[in-house]
Amino acid sequence: MTRDELETRIQKYENKLQSVTNARELETFVNDSLVDIFAPSNRVIYHYTTAETFIKMFSEKEKENDKKYKLCLHFSRFDCVNDVQEGEEIFQYLEESYRDMFSEYLSSPENFIKILDKFFMGDYLYLTGVGDMVRRLGETYIACFSNRNDSLPMWNYYVKNGRYEGYNVGLNLEKIKGIVMGEVIYNNDAKKKIFLYFFNKVKELIQNKLNTDLVGNQINHSILVFLNVWRLLFKSENFEHENETRFIMCLPSNIKEVDREKYKLDFKQSNGLIVPYIKKFFDSSVLDSVTIAPSPSLHLNDVTRVTTIKFLHDRGFPIDESKVAKSQIVVRF
Repeated sequence: MTRDELETRIQKYENKLQSVTNARELETFVNDSLVDIFAPSNRVIYHYTTAETFIKMFSEKEKENDKKYKLCLHFSRFDCVNDVQEGEEIFQYLEESYRDMFSEYLSSPENFIKILDKFFMGDYLYLTGVGDMVRRLGETYIACFSNRNDSLPMWNYYVKNGRYEGYNVGLNLEKIKGIVMGEVIYNNDAKKKIFLYFFNKVKELIQNKLNTDLVGNQINHSILVFLNVWRLLFKSENFEHENETRFIMCLPSNIKEVDREKYKLDFKQSNGLIVPYIKKFFDSSVLDSVTIAPSPSLHLNDVTRVTTIKFLHDRGFPIDESKVAKSQIVVRF
C-alpha cells in the first residue's frame, strides 16, 4: 500500500479504538481489526515461485480419489521464512509501549513487574520470547504474496544458474473465503502508532477500574491476540520491496496426532532447513493470471508461454490464454 493509504488505515484504526469502552469491545476490536482495516487492497495478489514448485502447485489432488486437480499452496511455519528476525520486532515496540504507559513505575522495578504480570500477559509473555509464545498460542503458518505483478526485486529471488527461472501466480481474492489475511507493515512510524494507540486504550480501561478477574482475562487475551497478529505482519523496512500480503493459519496448541491428516501437516527441505508446512487447496476459479519470469530469449519465452498454457489446461485449469503472460522486464542476460 502507498504511504497515503497506510496513513488512512492508521487513522481509521485509531478512530475505531477510541470508540472502545470496555474489555469485551476490545476483544471484538482485536478480532476484527485485521480483516476490517488491514485487509489487502488489491483484488489480485501474486505468489512468486520456482518453476518446479509451480508445476507441483497444479499437480495435486485434495483427496486420493478426486478426479480434479486443485491449486495447492504451502503455508510454511512463520519462523522458517527469509527474515531471520521474523516475529522478534514486536518486542521492541512492546517494551516502548510499556515504558511510555508506566513511566511512573520505572523507579521501582518490582512494582513495574507486578503491573505487567497482573494486568497483561501473566505467564504468557513474562520473561519469555517468541519461541515460548508460539508454543502457548499454537503454531502459526503463513503463505506469502506480493501486491506487485511484475517486480524485478521479486524475480531476483528466483535466479538459477545465472538466469531467471520462475513464475508468479495471480490469485483472485474475491474467490477466496475463510482465510485470515493482511498486508505487511514495513513503516516504523506506523508500527509505533499501532502499538501506542492500542496500549493507550488498554491503560484507559485499567484506569477505569474495570479490572475484575473476568475483565482482566479478557484484556490478557486481547493483548495476546494483538501480539500474535502483529508479530506476523510487522517486517523490517529492508524488505519493503516485497510489498507483501500474507495468508495466516494457526494450528491449535493441543493438536493431536490424529489431526495431522485434517491439517495436512508435512515437512520439506528449504536451503538446508527442515520446514513444517500445511497444504491448503483451492478451486481452479481462484486462478487469475500467470506471469513467466524475464528472459533475454524471446523465442524461449514464447515457447514457455505456449507450454505453460498447455500444462494448465491439461491439469483442468481453464485459464484464458491472454492471462498467461511473459514478464515485461527486459534483461540482457
